[in-house]
Amino acid sequence: MKKGDGDFYVAMDGTWGGHVIEYNHIHETCRETGDHGPFNAWGRDSYWCLGQSHLPYTTNRSHDAGLVKADAMEPAIIRHNFFEEDAGWGLDLDDGASNYEIYKNLCVGISVKLREGACRTIYNNIWVNGANSPCFHVGNEYNHDRYFGNITVMSIKNMKPEDDILLSMGASYGEIYTLIAPPARGPWLEEIDYNCFSSDLGEFVARVETRADGNYDENWEDITDRRKKIKYTLEQWQALGYDRHSIFADPLFSDPKNRDYRLRPESPALKLGFINFDAREAGLTADFPAQWRD
Repeated sequence: MKKGDGDFYVAMDGTWGGHVIEYNHIHETCRETGDHGPFNAWGRDSYWCLGQSHLPYTTNRSHDAGLVKADAMEPAIIRHNFFEEDAGWGLDLDDGASNYEIYKNLCVGISVKLREGACRTIYNNIWVNGANSPCFHVGNEYNHDRYFGNITVMSIKNMKPEDDILLSMGASYGEIYTLIAPPARGPWLEEIDYNCFSSDLGEFVARVETRADGNYDENWEDITDRRKKIKYTLEQWQALGYDRHSIFADPLFSDPKNRDYRLRPESPALKLGFINFDAREAGLTADFPAQWRD
């Protein structure tokens, strides 16, 4: 745990990997600070490149996926947890945090962020009413990141967009994904598909801000503001090769008003291959000591 004047969150670096974080109920974190989440991983291993995050792309080139497994040798696994917040990036794989497998987590009020790095596999999670939508920021080229079989429910009134170092997020509007400075070459992620998503906006929107490619001052401020801000409809997004089998539909939780996020048998997510799990059992197990429960 990380502590600073009463502010708590789970923090981890990726050295050698092989970590397993499971069966936790994590809540009421990040009360006094920002630009992170209740789970915050810093990569910054030997292959991490500061320029990929903070400098302009040149000659249509950004950093490649590289030898991230030289340090993150074994996958770090995050599974069967219940994250419950109302702000922050969520599961924040920051600064090139690489080689993660994240599945069967229930996240209420948050989602996930991938920044730089490579070899992250995110599947079979439930994100509900995230402060930020699932985010893919400053991606490495040919990054081997896979995001599939997840359920995302966004709500405009619950969104609290957090500013990224490269972007003032501004007003929220129920977007399903946010991308900042995607890779200059290659697919933005290796795979994004078989997801079920919905929003009270009533339609799919992906928000993308491109990276400027040149005219910066000595403080690396873009003095010509050549970054492009683009909104993609589902059809336009699928034309890029993403979410071609995914669906914009109510996932049909059993009783979301009473926090029962089990899927009903007719859920469209199940038809996409979502592996059902009892969301009531995400988090603490029955043998967790009673004196440490809320």
